[in-house]
Amino acid sequence: MEKTKIFTSSIYEQELEKFNSSRLHLRLTEKYRVKPYHEEHQNTRILALALSYFLNVLSISTAFYFLFVLLVGLTGKILAIILVLVLLVFLEKLKRMLLPRLAQRYYQLNKIATFSALLALVIFSLSSFFSYKGADLAFKSFSSTPSTINVDSIKSAYIVQISSLEAKQKELLNIKYKGTTTRTATKAAEKVQEELLMLQNEKQEELKTAREANEEKLLIFANSTDKKGFYFALLALIFDCSLVLCIFYCELYDFRSLAKFGVIAPTAAVPANEYGTNSTHKKTNCLNCNSSFEKTVPNKKYCSESCRIEAYEQRTGKKLKYKPKAD
Repeated sequence: MEKTKIFTSSIYEQELEKFNSSRLHLRLTEKYRVKPYHEEHQNTRILALALSYFLNVLSISTAFYFLFVLLVGLTGKILAIILVLVLLVFLEKLKRMLLPRLAQRYYQLNKIATFSALLALVIFSLSSFFSYKGADLAFKSFSSTPSTINVDSIKSAYIVQISSLEAKQKELLNIKYKGTTTRTATKAAEKVQEELLMLQNEKQEELKTAREANEEKLLIFANSTDKKGFYFALLALIFDCSLVLCIFYCELYDFRSLAKFGVIAPTAAVPANEYGTNSTHKKTNCLNCNSSFEKTVPNKKYCSESCRIEAYEQRTGKKLKYKPKAD
C-alpha cells in the first residue's frame, strides 16, 4: 500500500518564492514603484534641456542666413559673419536668461514681471522674425531651378536651315543666260523663297511656344517655392516657440521637484512671515487688554471694538452715549 505524501507548503508559495528572487520581480518592482517627481520625470527633463539647446542652434542657423545676406554687401563677408554671430548668440543668451526667470517667478509667486515679460517678448519676436525670414530665404535660394526649353538651341537650328536655303537661293539666282537669270532658275528661287518664309514663320511659332512653356513652368515653380518656403519658415517659427516650452518645462521640473518635499508651497503667492506661516495677518498684542490677535489691516491696534471704545474713554475721560454691541 502506497504511503500518502503530505506537503507542508503549497505550489503557489514555491512559485511566489521563485518570482520574488527573479530578475523579473526586480524589474517590475522598480517599474511600478511610486517615485518622487524629480526621479519620475528626470528623462523628460534631460530631453527638454537637450532639445532647448538644439533649438538655440537651429534658431541661430536659420537667422544667420537672413542677416548675412543683409549685411554682406555693406561690410564684407568676414565682418558680416562676425557681426551676425555675435548678435545672434547675444539674443539667444538673453532668451536663456529672461525666460527661466519669468517661469520661476510665475510658478513660485503666480506673478509675471511686466518689464521682464515685455523685454523677453521683444527679444523673442526679433529672434523669431530673423529665423522666419532666414528660413524662407534659405529655402528659396537652395531650391534647384527646373529645367526649361533651350531657346538658343532652337534659334541655332533654324539659323543653320535658313542659311542653307539662302545659299541655295543665291546659287539659283546666279544661273544666267546672256546676263539674265533663266526662267527655270527664277522659278526654283521663288520656291526656295517660299520655303524660307515658311521656315521663318515656323521658327517664330516654335520660339513663342517654347517661351510660353518656360514662363508657365517658372511661374509654377515660383508659386510652389513660395508656398514651401512659407511652410519651412513657419516650421522655424514653431521651433522657436518650442524653445520657450522647453525652458518653461525645465523650470517647472525644478519647482515641482522642490515643492514635492514641502520645501516651498506649490502656490506660495505670499512669503512666510516671522511666525513661519504664509498668512498675510501678522500677530500683535491689543493695546487695551494686551491679548494676542491677528491684524486684518496694517493700522489695527485693538483686538475688538469694545477694547477700542474702552481705550478711548480712558484716554479722553469722556463717556460715549452710544456704544456698539460688544464683540
